Amino acid sequence: MATDKACVKGQSGIRYRVCVTIEPQPEPGTRSGPADVWSLERLPREGGLANTFVANGLILTSGALTGIIAARLLGPEGRGLLAAILFWPQLLAGVCFLSLNDAAAYEVSREPEREREITAAAIFLSLLLIPWCVGLGWVALPLLLGEAREQAWSLARWFLGLATPFQFVALAANARDLGAHRLKRYNAYRVAPGIVYLGGLTILAVAHQSYVPVVLATNLLATVLVAVARLSTTRLAPRPTGALSAVRPLLVRGIAFHGLTLLLIASSQVDRLLAVAHFGDRLLGFYMVAFALAYASVGSVTSTFSTVLFPRLAAAGKQSKRKGSEELASGIRATTFVLFPTTLVVVLSAHAVVPLLYGSAFAPAGTIAAYLTIALSLTGTREVLARSLRALGETRTATAGEFLALAGLAGLGWPLAHTRGADGLILAIMLANALALGYLVCAVWARQLIRPCELWGIRLSSVRDVRRLL
Repeated sequence: MATDKACVKGQSGIRYRVCVTIEPQPEPGTRSGPADVWSLERLPREGGLANTFVANGLILTSGALTGIIAARLLGPEGRGLLAAILFWPQLLAGVCFLSLNDAAAYEVSREPEREREITAAAIFLSLLLIPWCVGLGWVALPLLLGEAREQAWSLARWFLGLATPFQFVALAANARDLGAHRLKRYNAYRVAPGIVYLGGLTILAVAHQSYVPVVLATNLLATVLVAVARLSTTRLAPRPTGALSAVRPLLVRGIAFHGLTLLLIASSQVDRLLAVAHFGDRLLGFYMVAFALAYASVGSVTSTFSTVLFPRLAAAGKQSKRKGSEELASGIRATTFVLFPTTLVVVLSAHAVVPLLYGSAFAPAGTIAAYLTIALSLTGTREVLARSLRALGETRTATAGEFLALAGLAGLGWPLAHTRGADGLILAIMLANALALGYLVCAVWARQLIRPCELWGIRLSSVRDVRRLL
């Protein structure tokens, strides 16, 4: 009889560190002895940072290119109207989905042997949520868009009704790959909608089809094609009973997550909500162009680290609090190390880049983009920290931080956006997110025993933190 330690690869492609008393040697990744002789420590199969960073870069690049084409096709007023139509259906979908994608990824990361059952349960629940999301939107969209955009009511309703089923099912199916840390496939399906949409808009530009309904139809077609492709490659549980047994725990987990998700959605979207509510179509077009440029830069950093850190922290937190704290500090240092120079480059170049990309009609958006980039860097850092805390089980702390950001932005943003336009709204974003970020940093110090200086990544030693995630 002997004791051995080794890294082995299970059937799902995930590596495990197995410490087992062997007599005889079992097959790698299987349990063939008494349960009490096994100590299983789950490890991510790959760091995933490089792959996810490339994927997010492609997503944001394709988004920026589609924004450029749409802006040149439709002009400031048309671009503003398109933004208003797309904003509310997408926001309603996020509100109604009950965080099933995060819940499924979380459960799969902790119970990889039940991956198919959890995925089937997530798809089943997503199908149940579709009718109430579409019904709610059908009633609410005229109120949300307002009488000034009455011509967009029917377009927004039909877009919501046709796009939501495919969005929900695709999100549920794709969560399994995130939970299992199969980031190459997960990222491929995240990239695909933007690429297909970009191809469709390119065809419209060549054909000179500069109409908002045609652009909306192209967006819908991209959503449908990618969702069908995702489902065609998804293998579910062979027995319905296994999937049904996963429904209740998954729903409970999703509801537990959804309070924070709602705050994340609200705090990350409330600036555009205020812009849609207070700005005319022309200023809204300027703001959306500025937002696209700012988010394509800093968003590629923060969304990458948020995606990569979530499953790593969920697995590390299961091992020990100390391991989770170490992973959290390292991840935030790596985030800020990459985020700072990215923000600086965009701020210095925004005035020249905006008219070059979007045309001279959008030149006033350059100043908006420069300041908005600084604001979004604070927003992104707060979101990464809040989602990381949720992965470690610190849901209340993360929720409190998001609530502070939301309350601050709602309280300051409404009067400032109304009286000072885009400048006032950006100032409100900076102040609200600085307040929430300060609270989260103090909470991490108190609960995770991580000093604020340990989260600061603007130093050469942070290169090691970035390399750990590659």
